[in-house]
Amino acid sequence: MKASRFQPKATGSTGIDRNRWAIVLAGGDGVRLRELSRFINGDDRPKQFCTLLRSGNLVETTRQRVKASVRAEHILYSLTESHRRFFPGFLKDSPSQQVVQPCNRGTAPAILSSLLEVARRDPRALVAVLPCDHYFSDQRPFFESLERAFDLATSNSESVILLGVPQLRVESGYGWIETGERMGGTGDAYRIDAFNEKPAQEMAEQLMRRGALVNTFAMVGNVHAFLELVAEMTPGLLRRFLLAQEAHGDSGKPKDLEFIYSAIGAVDFSSSILAPSSERLIAIRLDGVDWTDLGDPRRVIELILRMKIQERPDWFAEWQDRKSELSLVSTEKHIK
Repeated sequence: MKASRFQPKATGSTGIDRNRWAIVLAGGDGVRLRELSRFINGDDRPKQFCTLLRSGNLVETTRQRVKASVRAEHILYSLTESHRRFFPGFLKDSPSQQVVQPCNRGTAPAILSSLLEVARRDPRALVAVLPCDHYFSDQRPFFESLERAFDLATSNSESVILLGVPQLRVESGYGWIETGERMGGTGDAYRIDAFNEKPAQEMAEQLMRRGALVNTFAMVGNVHAFLELVAEMTPGLLRRFLLAQEAHGDSGKPKDLEFIYSAIGAVDFSSSILAPSSERLIAIRLDGVDWTDLGDPRRVIELILRMKIQERPDWFAEWQDRKSELSLVSTEKHIK
């Protein structure tokens, strides 16, 4: 196997738990949920800082979810400068865990800037990259799959492991994973034959019927494995960040990051890096859980409607009343 340019020499045995890190993606602008978050909080905070569900704001919920597998001080948060006034208290008290972007340029720069910070602190790190706008009906299956992913990342050091869920509802706005050979002949891990990012509705229906998994965008790998993927698929993007790192011995001063971000357009990690790299990816099938991406208002409302009334957030009844009033007014205008 070819040695990775990012793979450090062995420096002795260390406990895997001490080398585990997590990157929580919390820098999106949440434009699609703007109306809903404004209704709930009375301001324009992005969804990740909004209490959509009873469990609390989405960043805090993700923090609690990942703390079962990663030390709290090893969790970094990818954030955006314009959202600073909405940062929850635990983030304000932990500036060393913040990786703050000058602006939002999509998931690839957000992940890359955080990966480089992890690599600077721990070159032998195993990293979990986790969106914060996800709902899991049961935390236990997620925890077990995340643990399995960390184990696989240890034994498959050149691969990135994705958590995929079987889907009963057709969604064209997701990435779909077509699984191939089952690793080891048994178990929940598969090679990936193809990765389809946000296919058309008809194609999504076909993929669901064929048993494809939806990519949750939760993924685990050695930090060097992630960086190798970025180097292969978006070398120019990596080069910009490395130049800033070489100039200052860290992941870049704020002034350098502003220059980098002003010179690049939005780059999506799934479509630009994961989709063309299926041979370097492994999928873990996450069963026994109702999973939803909360990035779309329709999905949020449909999820809450599936909940028992006593489990629904306090704001939901008022939201329903408001929508009913607006619908009634619209009907009356139409009759007149």
